[in-house]
Amino acid sequence: MDDATDSPYQPPAAQVRDRPAVKKPAPVKAVFVGLAVDVLGTLVFQFIIGIVYGLILVSRGVTPDNIKQVAESFGWGAWIHAVSLAVGMGFSLLGGYICARIARERVLRSVTAMALLDVALAVPFTHGAFDLEAVGLIAGMVVAIFVGAWLWLYRARKSADAQ
Repeated sequence: MDDATDSPYQPPAAQVRDRPAVKKPAPVKAVFVGLAVDVLGTLVFQFIIGIVYGLILVSRGVTPDNIKQVAESFGWGAWIHAVSLAVGMGFSLLGGYICARIARERVLRSVTAMALLDVALAVPFTHGAFDLEAVGLIAGMVVAIFVGAWLWLYRARKSADAQ
């Protein structure tokens, strides 16, 4: 122990830093931010895809008066419906992920509250027709929200195990 670096009384040579501050959980904020991401993201996308689809129809020679008829006549097989459904479910998944990430504690409680509010906002868009399509879309939206939360929980658990 003649060398100064081997002395037990010397401070370590490694850089020592404080741990980053842990953010406090915010369940109410988590619910409303996740809900905003889901609802606003979906609505903005629907608005944009509606404009694009209208422009496509006009470029194909459909008169502006007939655009509404054409847009209301497409069903499950239409490409625009499939794209809208996929992107809407993607925003639901992202909203659930963000809700879980902000909540940090009691994640399932926050995500359940978000899903219930999302369903409450989705019901008026069914126009009172609770057919199989409406129930399937709402169930798919709820599943996407919980999958997003599960992805965050899985990622958080994986990063905690790595440390």
